[in-house]
Amino acid sequence: MAFARKAFAKSRRWRRRLRGEAFAAWVRLWGGAAGHGILLDSRLRLRHLPHKGWSLGDGIYFGEGVILDIRPGAVFSVGARTKLMHYVIVGAGERVEIGDDCQIAELTSIRDSDHGVDVAGLISTAPMSSKAIRIGDNSWVGRGSALISGTELGSGVVIGANSVVRSHIPDNSIAVGAPARVVRQRDVPGVN
Repeated sequence: MAFARKAFAKSRRWRRRLRGEAFAAWVRLWGGAAGHGILLDSRLRLRHLPHKGWSLGDGIYFGEGVILDIRPGAVFSVGARTKLMHYVIVGAGERVEIGDDCQIAELTSIRDSDHGVDVAGLISTAPMSSKAIRIGDNSWVGRGSALISGTELGSGVVIGANSVVRSHIPDNSIAVGAPARVVRQRDVPGVN
């Protein structure tokens, strides 16, 4: 039984690695930059082809069912060793930058664009406005959170599950709620 478990786990890692290498080669083929050691679970969905605005670091993990809606001309940057867990959605009309060593938990939505609501008529046809999103190194975004146009997270930030963020959260802060607000600072040796 133990042998079967080990064989299954090894097979799964091998498939993730193989899919990741193929995906990285495909991103490079379309003009983007992609590092090595990318791991890719099944059912990644792209709304648009990769392009030169894509930059993926080494050792990134894309969980099952991740959706990338990166419009042509937008910048999409993910740092080394960052994990986008299952069913994360990233939408970039202008720019989404995620730093190194970040953890983006499952069911999180990161979108730099909003539909206009001040115009009469259908919201779905209203003009879109975009404002860059930046997530600093070593940050953790909890399950089911929404990072909306203009969000800027410093380094070492923790966002609580199911939070809605649309502002600047300073380095080493813990923020929760809808809208997210800072509730305390992390105890980081040598910093606090």
